[in-house]
Amino acid sequence: MAQLAHAQAFLAQLSAVMPSGYRLDIDDETLWLTSPDGGRAGSSSHWLTQDVLLEEDVLVDAVQSLNQIQREIAEETIEPWPAASGPEYRGFPEPGGQIVGDHLHLWFGDREEPVLELQPIDLADVILRDVSDRRGA
Repeated sequence: MAQLAHAQAFLAQLSAVMPSGYRLDIDDETLWLTSPDGGRAGSSSHWLTQDVLLEEDVLVDAVQSLNQIQREIAEETIEPWPAASGPEYRGFPEPGGQIVGDHLHLWFGDREEPVLELQPIDLADVILRDVSDRRGA
């Protein structure tokens, strides 16, 4: 199955910033995170495998994917990932996202000063906006 452009962008960007030895793969409807020791954790890859996505669904699903990846890496390494939140709070920088135009913006931490921010992911070919509240003629 050929990967869609937004899936390729997401996988490539996260692969570049994950700790050494971690790998992401998509197998049918599962996004797999494989650790250096071969352990695997899976979550839904629906937003990465569908060629039509509702705007509100893609945002929730993308942030959930970041959350799952963050949790699995932190459990395996016993370190907050991608970094500690800061001196006042030693937990995890929360994943967040926003759709601006046709681009999905994803980050960890405060939106204004993220600990890690991915490059915008183009969704122009797959995004479907809710048109139910637009008034007809």
